[in-house]
Amino acid sequence: MRIPEPDSGKRRGAWQGLTLAAAPLTQPVPNPLSARDVMRMATWGVLLVIILVTAMAAIRRFTRRYRAYLLRKRTPPTASDDVWKMHRLPSDDEENEETGRVP
Repeated sequence: MRIPEPDSGKRRGAWQGLTLAAAPLTQPVPNPLSARDVMRMATWGVLLVIILVTAMAAIRRFTRRYRAYLLRKRTPPTASDDVWKMHRLPSDDEENEETGRVP
């Protein structure tokens, strides 16, 4: 079978004279998969399915918890009327006892 020229012979290119023919088979096709290969593929398939299901469950759990976190009822802010009354500085005597230094 000849491939026709695109410009009816005006130009001579790389396609001129190219024929397409199938090469004759000289050797029989070997068995592509042995029983060992099939078992290996089945094992990897099951392992990948387990990983996929585990990842999907983890993503689903994370998204549900994150959504609940975003939609939770907000806690009221801490009263900060007199913050400085809540904080008491240690006296000098207590500070010296902790460090063991004498002023």
